[in-house]
Amino acid sequence: MQHVEVGKPYIIIIVTSYVGHVELRSAHRRAIPKELLDSMNVTRIFLLAKIPPHEKYINQNAIEDESRAFGDILQGSFIEDYRNLTFKHLMGLQWASTNCSEAFYILKVDDDTVFNLERTYKLLKSLRLKGDFFMGYMLNNTKPIRKHLNKWYVTWEEYPRNDYPPYLSGWYYITTPNAARRVTNEAIYHPYFWIDDLLITGLLTEALNIKLVQVPKGFWLEYYELLECCLRDMIKEKIIYISQNVVEYESRAFGDILQGSFVESYRSLIFFKHLMGLQWASTNCSEAVYILKVDDDTVFNWEKTYKLIKSLRLKGDFFMGYMLNDTKPVRKHLNKWYVTWEEYPRDDYPPYLSGALYITTPNAARRIQKKFENTTAT
Repeated sequence: MQHVEVGKPYIIIIVTSYVGHVELRSAHRRAIPKELLDSMNVTRIFLLAKIPPHEKYINQNAIEDESRAFGDILQGSFIEDYRNLTFKHLMGLQWASTNCSEAFYILKVDDDTVFNLERTYKLLKSLRLKGDFFMGYMLNNTKPIRKHLNKWYVTWEEYPRNDYPPYLSGWYYITTPNAARRVTNEAIYHPYFWIDDLLITGLLTEALNIKLVQVPKGFWLEYYELLECCLRDMIKEKIIYISQNVVEYESRAFGDILQGSFVESYRSLIFFKHLMGLQWASTNCSEAVYILKVDDDTVFNWEKTYKLIKSLRLKGDFFMGYMLNDTKPVRKHLNKWYVTWEEYPRDDYPPYLSGALYITTPNAARRIQKKFENTTAT
């Protein structure tokens, strides 16, 4: 499926996006609307794959409706899977270099990456690089992880060397259409490797002798949202290891850290971290008018949120956000969202809000927290 319309853009932005991330794609379109893209001669496409069998919250008709509505969806014929990201990444580079060969640059980002397009545009306008290159956050002196239980475990059959070559973090980098074309043409002569940014910006650029360029140092430190994504990516790849000293330094530097005494775990989010935040806000900021709860990977427009909050005429306690209705517990053992009958003995969930972003009042938060203050997480 392809409904993307392009001319001769200065920048073509390719965004790798999980097919079910409708809200993240919507956030990108709101944060950088088409009118702004057009004014800067920039084109953006979202790279999707086929809906996996386990996905229950999106269907192909919805994706096709989204594609017709916005004209910015490129969907591959392979199934959405983390180990298929290399297919998606190469698909985007091939499409951009073929259909936008006269563009000056290609900007590749992930759908959970926050970036400032105007500043990126100014950076590109200032470049004096010649020839083919890949520019981004460079990772040096990294090694394959050989521990079986690690998410990033790589077998000797997959990668028979002791060290990785220098490569760029895949969440944000810039290249040229010709460099992208050379890389996608070269890929067919190399074994498939599932760590996409390593294969494409490391192994393939190494084979082609395409230079890697570090983005200017001040660019990262000036824009905290980019640094935050960068750090998150580095943590995922086990490039750095966060210690308590680092967290305490961050707390002293910014004064905005609240750290619980429980261990970080997905199942700790509900009863501990979420309730800890509501308790802190309702206790220490009891005279505030509202509480806004978001996840750290949620992209939202603060000015629009503030205007919405100012316009509210609601009275009493409430929770306002993206409502989910008619949902049921997942009873399949291997599913991430598997819930036992002991944990939840009903057939249906009541209406509830997505935790990615919602608004409530201190008193409502206090009442919720008190309800569960003696509850233990399962």
